[in-house]
Amino acid sequence: MFSPPAHAAVYTTAKAHFPSLLQVQVGLVILTAATHPPASVLSLVKDIAGLVSLTIILVMDALNWLVFGPKSTLIMTERIHQGISQLEFSTRFAIPNRFCRD
Repeated sequence: MFSPPAHAAVYTTAKAHFPSLLQVQVGLVILTAATHPPASVLSLVKDIAGLVSLTIILVMDALNWLVFGPKSTLIMTERIHQGISQLEFSTRFAIPNRFCRD
C-alpha cells in the first residue's frame, strides 16, 4: 500500500530542485526564440503573436526565477526549521484553510 513521504523529505527535494527547474524554464524560452524558423530571433519581429507570447512567458519565468522562487524556497526552509503544522502555516501566511490538509 502506498504511503506518502514525510513533509520534510518533500520540502528538501523541492528546495534542491526548484531553482534548477526555474532556470530551465527561462532557458527553454530563450532556446525557443533562438530557434524560431526561418531566421531565429529576426523572424520573431514579423511574427507579432509569437513575439508577444514569448515575451510574456519570458517575463513571467524570469519573475518566478528571480523573485518568487527564492521567496518560496525561503518559506519552505523556514517551515521545516520551525516545524509548524500546515494549519498554523496557512494561518501565518494567510493561506485559505481549504488548501491545508492537517
